[in-house]
Amino acid sequence: MLKLSEVICLAESCGVYTGPLRVCTAHGNGDRALCVYPLYSWYHAGWDTEPVPQHPAWVAVEDVLPFAKKWSDFGMCHWPAEVVDPAVWATTAVPPETADSTVLAEMFASLNEPFLHHEAPLTVSRLGPHAPLVQPGDTVIAFSHFLPREELLPEKRFVMEPLLSRVVGSDVLEAQVRRLSPHLHLFGHTHIPIDLELEGVRYVQWPLGYSREAAMQCQVVRAEGSLLCYDSALGAGKDGIPEMPRSANASWSAYYRSHAREAHIVGPLAPWVLERLRQYDDVVKKATAPIPVTIPANTVFNAATTQSTQQQRAPLSPKSPLLLFRGVKSGDGNGSKAASPAAASSAGGSTVTSPSPLSPNTSTFLDRR
Repeated sequence: MLKLSEVICLAESCGVYTGPLRVCTAHGNGDRALCVYPLYSWYHAGWDTEPVPQHPAWVAVEDVLPFAKKWSDFGMCHWPAEVVDPAVWATTAVPPETADSTVLAEMFASLNEPFLHHEAPLTVSRLGPHAPLVQPGDTVIAFSHFLPREELLPEKRFVMEPLLSRVVGSDVLEAQVRRLSPHLHLFGHTHIPIDLELEGVRYVQWPLGYSREAAMQCQVVRAEGSLLCYDSALGAGKDGIPEMPRSANASWSAYYRSHAREAHIVGPLAPWVLERLRQYDDVVKKATAPIPVTIPANTVFNAATTQSTQQQRAPLSPKSPLLLFRGVKSGDGNGSKAASPAAASSAGGSTVTSPSPLSPNTSTFLDRR
């Protein structure tokens, strides 16, 4: 956390506010203000408690190219060993398959605790340095990068990457938002425009997204422009939050106004999810295709010759025919090997096949979509 502390100190030295802020407005009698709460956060896989799809196409892709191998954070984010073991946090596995690591989520959330008590001093106010931050009549807006509620992410059958839910949210963040009980909570990370009210708190995401998302789910944001989320002229407290019809009418906002969220339903997958899965057809076929292995035409196998070969065979030359037996190690102790398809076609003789799992030579990292 040393690097983060240095960033915060540098920002403060430049006059940047890095904690809660209370700003009095020009309306009212000086007793009306806007309180802004930035909340630090990180995610943990166990935040996701909902079932995963069982569609054969998705299972096949996940077996060959797991989401955890594509998630860039797991390869690009490095934490001190004394904080957390990479093998523990860089996973989409959840209990009971593995223990859920909340170390990073709790570490970031601990930075919010000093500001969540009524005794927290004001940053900007006319009320004095020891008054509670939020006063009656104030409008409270909180924001975080990650999600505080599972309801803010569409069900897995609708999401391009169904396991995205394992890397987007935090239980401790949800608990802190519940304690703060803001009138409006702004969040990001998933790049899905949405506007929902849950238990008296309005949650809004209004993302520009990546350039390629401009014609996809973020098209409405780029078309409509910035969102006004506070207007002191409207009144005090919750009244200071405008209706924001543009975000309220976004596709997922409108969908959940007329449909209950049914996370227990994991199929059928949405057409756009199936279309994405079809992009991996060649990868899956290559991973599950049999590997041809050439055996000289005059080779005879029996128990005696096999035993004799294992005991007396000479070291293999680059041109020697190679035999592949699933689950049986070769005599040189390096495990099963197979000749390349090119070698198999040029050597002549009979051919046998054996399925082989994909062993990519390079790691594939995708962005957070």
